[in-house]
Formats: sequence, C-alpha cells, structure tokens
Amino acid sequence: MDTDAIGSVPAALFGLDGFRVLAGADAGGELELMIETTAELVGCPGCGAVARPKDRRPTWVGDLSIAGRPVVLCWVKRVWECPHRRCPKRTWTERHDAIAPRAVLTDRAAAAGVA
Repeated sequence: MDTDAIGSVPAALFGLDGFRVLAGADAGGELELMIETTAELVGCPGCGAVARPKDRRPTWVGDLSIAGRPVVLCWVKRVWECPHRRCPKRTWTERHDAIAPRAVLTDRAAAAGVA
C-alpha cells in the first residue's frame, strides 16, 4: 500500500500549509494530530550556515475542528543548531507564522473564535 497516499489523507483534512501530519489518535473525544514542519534545510539566523537538527520539543495547541471533533495539535518543534562554534546564535527553536510563540491556539482557530 502507498504510504504517501495514506499520509496525504490526514494532511488534506488538516490543511495547514508548511506542516505534515505524522500521526493521529483519539484522545478522550478529541482528535490529536502530531505534526512537524516540512522544512528540510534551515539557515542559521546568525550567520546563514546550513543548520543541523539538535533536538525536538512538543508544543500543544488547539486548532479548528475536523468533522465536528475538537482538534489538538502536538507540534514536534525542531531545535536547530548552528554548525559554527563561534556563531553567537548557537541554537534556536523553529517558528511558524500559523502558530505564535507560546500560543494556545493556531492563528486560524483564534480568528474563528474557537474556545
């Protein structure tokens, strides 16, 4: 069976540009989707060098419902590291325009008035 086709179904339902769905589960009536960004190459904001992944940090935010079910996203954010020891930036956690830092809702859920 084509795993790309299977993975595209939740991604199509989810529909947030720049992310892909890694897994989904029923969590007490809510749909919990584990997501990550689609970025493959990231430049260091300090010096521009190609960064390397260092770690992951989960962040949970509410999103728009799917088929009437509340949705909680577990964004597995990447922590990036600059390969140059003398770069002042060293490490940073990725960001995305659709989810503000320390937000409890995606921007689209906040705009829709999701509680």
